[in-house]
Amino acid sequence: MRNYFAALSLHGETVEAACRAYRQQRQTAAREQWIDAAAHFEFGDPLITQDLRLSRNFTLVEHIRMTLIGEVFNLFNIANLSGRSGNLLAAVLYASRNEREKIDPRLFEYRPEEVIDGDVAYYLGGINTLLGNREAALKWLRRTVELGDVNYPWFQRDKTYDKLRAGPDYQSIMATVRQKWEANKREFDSAH
Repeated sequence: MRNYFAALSLHGETVEAACRAYRQQRQTAAREQWIDAAAHFEFGDPLITQDLRLSRNFTLVEHIRMTLIGEVFNLFNIANLSGRSGNLLAAVLYASRNEREKIDPRLFEYRPEEVIDGDVAYYLGGINTLLGNREAALKWLRRTVELGDVNYPWFQRDKTYDKLRAGPDYQSIMATVRQKWEANKREFDSAH
């Protein structure tokens, strides 16, 4: 017996429903003090993607079956540039032009202890550096390192942080980043 299956799924509503469920779960958890979540935390705009999955079931021998599956994600290659990632990238651009008024104000409401993504912390530090908010930038950079984002070679090249490089606080943070980077390098290079 031949079984073919093909599905085209539009995820906009599915993602929105998942986001609603997650927000409700997060609020419940926060009420029960499982986690300390920011009240203004949001997922941003809905994700738009079309995925395609084709599968075929085979019977190899009497009791052994195999399923061959082919999947394509974001079939029509739609760029989702909104939401948090889009806001962060736009904020870096606006900060580099000293156009603070164009930056989504919600980005300035985050506190370092609320953010659990090292890249987000790094971007927020860069935005504050470009805008001349030295103390805030250093707090975000420290948070970046706390979260394990210690890409020393990139941090040394990234021009976003140029305004901080000469300061002793920045140098101290970079010394820590370098130590952690070198430790990771030794650990993972020795595995080969």
